[in-house]
Amino acid sequence: MSSAIRLIGSKFFAQLNNGDNFSLNLTDFATHLKGGVTERIKAQLTVQVDWWTQMTTFDVLADSVGNTLRITDLTADYSGMSVGDTVKFSWNDGAATGQYNGVVTSITGGEIVLGTTTVTQNSALPNGVNVFQGKQGWITGLTDITSLSYKYALIENADSFSSQSLLTNSDILFSYSAIDHGVPGTWSNGIRMGLNKAGFTGSSRVNFDSLVIDRDVIFPESTTQEFVIEHDFRITPLYRDGELDSLKGIIAPPLDVFNGSLSLKYVCLTEWRTVVNDPNTAKKAEIDTLDGSVGYVNESFNGFPDDYTLIDLVYFNVTDSIAATKIEVDKTTRVTFSINSASALITASMPLVIGHSALIDSSKYTFSSSDHDAIWLAETARTLEAAGAYNGDIIKNYTCSLISTTQLDVSFELVYSTNHKALITNDQDYVLTYTIQDATQNVNSGGKVVNTMDVNVYQKTSDIEGLFEVTTLQQIPHPDSLSNDYGLRFNQYSTGNYMDLGIVPILNTTGDYLELVFKYEEVVSVNTVAFGFHDAPGPIGLIQINGDPDDSSLRIQIQIGGIITVNISAYTSDIMTMRFTATSSSVMEMTINGNVIGTDIYGPDLYSSLPFYIGGRNFNGSPANYTKTFFRSIEFNTAESHVIFNDANNWGNAINHGGIRETLDHTIGYTNGKMFIEDGQLCQSIFRVKNKHDNIDVNLDSLDIKLVAFNTVTNSWFDIRSLNVDLSSQVLVNDVQNINLNSTRGYILEDSDIFNSLELVNIGNDGVYESYQLTVGYKIAWQDWLELIGADTVFYNPQKDHDGLNNNSSSYSFTNDYRVRVLISANLSVNGIATNYVVSSGDFQAYNYSTDDLTPDGYICDISTHDALGTPLQGNIISNRYTELRAIFTPDASNQPVFSVNVDFTEVATLWNKFAHGNKFTIGSFSRLDNWIDQQADDIDTFTDGVTQFTKGSASLYTSTASSILANQNCNAVYGAYSLKQYEYYQLSGKMFSNDTDNDAMSFNIAFLTDSLGVEHVISLIATTGGVLLDLNPAYTPGSTTTNTIQTVASGFCRWALVYDMGKDGCFQIDEFVTAESGFGWGSAQVGDFAFDVIRQGNDLTVTGDWIIDGTAYNNVMNFDISSNTETEKFIGAQHIGFSFISQTNGGFKDVILVDPSVDYYGILRMEPVDSPSDFGISELSTLITAPTNSALKQITPGLNRSFISWDGTSFFLQGLINTNNINIGSAYKFSALLRSRDLEV
Repeated sequence: MSSAIRLIGSKFFAQLNNGDNFSLNLTDFATHLKGGVTERIKAQLTVQVDWWTQMTTFDVLADSVGNTLRITDLTADYSGMSVGDTVKFSWNDGAATGQYNGVVTSITGGEIVLGTTTVTQNSALPNGVNVFQGKQGWITGLTDITSLSYKYALIENADSFSSQSLLTNSDILFSYSAIDHGVPGTWSNGIRMGLNKAGFTGSSRVNFDSLVIDRDVIFPESTTQEFVIEHDFRITPLYRDGELDSLKGIIAPPLDVFNGSLSLKYVCLTEWRTVVNDPNTAKKAEIDTLDGSVGYVNESFNGFPDDYTLIDLVYFNVTDSIAATKIEVDKTTRVTFSINSASALITASMPLVIGHSALIDSSKYTFSSSDHDAIWLAETARTLEAAGAYNGDIIKNYTCSLISTTQLDVSFELVYSTNHKALITNDQDYVLTYTIQDATQNVNSGGKVVNTMDVNVYQKTSDIEGLFEVTTLQQIPHPDSLSNDYGLRFNQYSTGNYMDLGIVPILNTTGDYLELVFKYEEVVSVNTVAFGFHDAPGPIGLIQINGDPDDSSLRIQIQIGGIITVNISAYTSDIMTMRFTATSSSVMEMTINGNVIGTDIYGPDLYSSLPFYIGGRNFNGSPANYTKTFFRSIEFNTAESHVIFNDANNWGNAINHGGIRETLDHTIGYTNGKMFIEDGQLCQSIFRVKNKHDNIDVNLDSLDIKLVAFNTVTNSWFDIRSLNVDLSSQVLVNDVQNINLNSTRGYILEDSDIFNSLELVNIGNDGVYESYQLTVGYKIAWQDWLELIGADTVFYNPQKDHDGLNNNSSSYSFTNDYRVRVLISANLSVNGIATNYVVSSGDFQAYNYSTDDLTPDGYICDISTHDALGTPLQGNIISNRYTELRAIFTPDASNQPVFSVNVDFTEVATLWNKFAHGNKFTIGSFSRLDNWIDQQADDIDTFTDGVTQFTKGSASLYTSTASSILANQNCNAVYGAYSLKQYEYYQLSGKMFSNDTDNDAMSFNIAFLTDSLGVEHVISLIATTGGVLLDLNPAYTPGSTTTNTIQTVASGFCRWALVYDMGKDGCFQIDEFVTAESGFGWGSAQVGDFAFDVIRQGNDLTVTGDWIIDGTAYNNVMNFDISSNTETEKFIGAQHIGFSFISQTNGGFKDVILVDPSVDYYGILRMEPVDSPSDFGISELSTLITAPTNSALKQITPGLNRSFISWDGTSFFLQGLINTNNINIGSAYKFSALLRSRDLEV
C-alpha cells in the first residue's frame, strides 16, 4: 500500500500581530516559524491524507452471487488496509473499465478479499478468475479518518527530525478522537497525553475540512481527506540550567539553538487512524516545515539588529506605597519603563506584548504534572497603545502610552495569588520581557524583537497577607482638648472587665445626687448590666439596660427593692448624662440629659456606704449580662462631700480590672495635616495581628515608630526620629501575645499627660485577630544645630547648619519630592522567621520658625521678657525674681481672625458666681431688712423688690436663653454674676436693653476681683436712661444706715459711664458721656438698644458706646489706664468679668460676643537651653498643658482659672512665668511660641 500525508499549507500567527486569540489581522502571518523566544504562536497546518494500492499484474476472482472479489497480487502491500475498511477497486483491462465499492473482509499475504461489493462505474467483471497482465488496478481507502496522534517539537534548523522537547527531552503528544466528517469544519480538541506535562504550552485542535481528488487514474474522485490542525504554543526554551548569563547578555546565547545563525523550526509527527484503538489503521508521516527564524532575547528574529532600547525601569511597592528594587512577591509590584525607538517607529495604537517568567531549574522543568506556563509562571500580555488597562492572571493594570515617535511609556502591576507564591522562593531568578515591532509592517518585515526588561531575583519574605493590619493611624497636635474625650471602655460579654470605685458617699439628703456621663454601644441584650452597687443586701443595686440604643423602646431598669422601668423618650446613642437626685430622705428622682423622666425611685438606702462599680462585674450572671460601655465621669455630690472620678484625676486611683483608657471618638485626629517644628504630636494607632492558625505562629517582636522624610517618587525614606519598642519579653496567654506597656517618654510634661505617654495594650480578640492600641507622644524635630546622619544629600546647602543635613524637619517638607510622615514598622516572627510590615501615614506639612501656611505669612510675632511691672528685659531673665515670658501674635489686615463663640447666658445665670453690692435702702417699700458688711451681700443677705426677699444666688432673679438674659425683678441693689475665668486681654461687645419702660441701669463689669481681705471691687460700664446717678450718692454719709450709696432720680439724661465700685462707699466715676435726651424709659419707642464694645489690652481700656435715642445717634470712645489710679491699679492682671442690674425691671443683655480665642485657637510658649542635644529639654506652657514642677515655665498666677491666650481686638497674647528654680543661671536659653488655629490640620 502507498499513503500520502501532505502538508499543503502552513500559517504561523503571533500574539503580537494577531491578538490574544489570534483572530486579528488574519492576512498577517508567516509560512514558517518566525518570532522570538517566549512568544505565543498559533500554527495552522492544512494536511491531506489518502492511501491506496496500485497493481499491474494481478488476478481477480469475481463472485457476483456472493458479491465478493478476491484480488491476488503477490507483490502488493496491503498493510495500510484493515478488515472493515471501505475501499473502492478500479480496473482497466485495456478493453473495458469498471469500479466496485466494497468492504475489506480479509487480508492474507498477497490476497485481499472485498465483500458486499457493488458496481459503481461501468462494467462488472465476469464471474470466475480474471487475469490482468500489464494492466491497471487501484484499491483506494474510503474509510473516514476519525483520530489523530500528534507529536510536535521545536528543534534547531539543521538538526535531524526529533519530536522531543529541548526542555524536557520527552515527547509532547496530543491525541484527537471522534473527528467529525458529517459537519466539515467541526473542531476536535486535542488531549495532552502522558504523565509528564512539563513541555506542554497552549492547546491544539483538528477538523475535517473537505474531500479532494484522489490518485486513482482510472476513476479519479474526491476521496482524499483534508484536515486543518491548529496548535497554540509558546516558543521555548527561554532558559535552561546554566544559561542565566546568556539571558543577562553577559555571554553568548545558548550554543545549541540560538548562538550565531542557529535558530528553531517547528516539526511534527502525525499518525492518522480510522479506528482510534487499532494501530493497524495508522497512517504516519513526519512533517518537517521550512527552517524557522526565531530570535533569542534582544535580537530581531535570528540575529538582525534591534531598533529598540529600554530606559527608566522603576519598581514600586503599591501595597505599602514605597519604592522597590525588584519584584516583591508578597506585595503588588508596579513596573514602569520607557521604550525608545532609534528609527522613530513608535506609533499610536501600536501593539505591545510584555512577558513574565520565573526561571526554574531542571529538577522542575524536565518533569511535572503541570504544564510549562504553570511551573514557569509564564504569561505574556498584549495591549494597544492608549487602549486602557489589561488584566491577566499575574499581569494587571497594564497600559502603554505614546509620548513621541521615539518613546512609548509602559506601566503594569504584578499580583501573585497564593498558588503563585507557593511556586516562588526568595532570591529565585525571573525575567521580564517586552515584544515589539514596527506596527506599520507585517510579521515578515516588521523587525520584531523580544527584549528583556530585567533579569533579577524575586524578593519574597515570610509575609502573609492579612497577618498584620493597621486599622487606624492618626496624629493629634498637642495641646488639643483630648482630656475631655478620654475615658474608660469596658468590653461587652466580659464578666471581669470593670472598675471598682470603692465605698462612695451616702446619698441621703435632699439635693444629693449621683451623676454618670457615659455611653453604651452596639446591640444591647435584655437585662445587660452597665454599672451599680455591689455587696448590697437583698436585691442587688444594679442598673441594667434593655434594648438597642437606637430603639425608642429602650429601658433602664434599676434593681432597688424591685424593678422600676423607665422609658427614655429622647435618647440618642451619643454620650448620656444620667443624674439620680435625692428629693427627700426616701425618694430619688432620675433625670437624663437634664430632662425629668417622671419616675421616682424608692429605696435610697442601697445608695449608702456601698462599693460602686462600672463595667461588667460578675454578679453570678453569665457574660451575656454585661454590655459594652464607655465612661467619661462619675460624680457623687452630697451635703458632706463631693467626689468625682474621671480621667483627669486618674479615676481617683480606683482599682481597674481591665478597663481600657481611650478616646471616645477616634476621628478627632488626622492622617494628613499641617504642623510646626517643636510641635508635640500624639500618634494613635489601632492594629491587629492574626491569631495562630494553620500551624502559623506569629509573634510581634518589636515596633519602630518613625518620623521620616519620605520621597513620594522613589518611595524611599530616611529617619528623622525613631523609637524602638521591644516586645520580645511579652507573655503569651492562650497563644495570644499579652501586651501591657504604660510608660512616659520623658518630656517635661506631667507624667499623666497623654502626650508624654507610650502605651500599647490589647483591646480585644474577634476570633481571627488580636487587636492592640498604640498611643505614643513625640515631637516634630527642630534642632538644626544637630547633624542628621543619613539625610539625602539633595538637601546639601552650605549656608545652613551641617550643610543643610540637620534635624530641622521643615527642611524636608514638600521639597525635592519629600514629605514628612510617620511610619509604623512592625517586626514580627512567623514560625521563627523574621519579617517586617511597614505602614505609612499621610503627608505632613512641617513649618519652620517665623512662617505659617499663608502666602505671604499672615502673622508677625514678638517674643519678649518682662519684669513684674511690665518693663521689657530684652530677652533676659532675672534670677530669683519674677520674669514674664510674653508672645504677641499680630495678624495683617487681610488675615483678621474670626471667632465662633457667643456668651451663653444660660451658663451666666446658672454657673457663674453671683454678687450684690449696696447699703441699706430707706426708699418706701424698697427698704432692705439688713445692712451688708463692706456693702456686699454674703450668701444669706437679702434684698427685695418690695414684695419678695432675694439672696444673690436666687435662681428666680433671672430669665435666660443662650443669647440673652433678663432681670426678672426690680430690686434695690447692684446684683449680677461674674465669670469663672479671668481675663487680662479680651474684647467683648453686645447690647443692653429692656422690655420695661423703667429708667434705671444695667452694668457690664469690665474687671471684678476680691481682694485679700475678702472685699469685692469692680470697674463697670453702666448705662441708664436717667433714673440712676452713675456715681456715689452725694448725700451718702459713710457708715450711715439711713443714707444710700446709690442715688435714684425721677428723670435724668440718658448716659453711660465708667464707674469704680458702683453701690459701694468708695464709688467714683472714671468717665461719663451724657446725651441730650431725657424723659424716656428703656423700653419706650424712642430708646434703642445700647451697643457697647470693650477692649482690654492689659492695663489699657478702650470702651465704645453707640446709642440711638429719639432718632439721634450718639457715639463715644473712652480710654482709661488701670494703672493710672491708686484705686484701680489693683485690677492689674487677669480679672473676672460680669453682668449686673440696678433696679431695672426686665433689663438685660443680648447678643454678647466675648472673644475667647482658646475656642478657635491655642498657643504654646516654649523654652529650652540653647543647643540642647535632645527633645527632652524643652519646657512648654499652654492653656491645656499643665506644667510639671520641673518645668522652666509656669502660669503667671498659679491656681487661678485665667486665660493663657487672649485677644484684645488687635493681637493675640500668650503669657507665662519663667520658673528660675528650674533653670541654670548663666546658661543661654531659647524661646519660641506657637499660635495655631484649631482647624489648621483639617
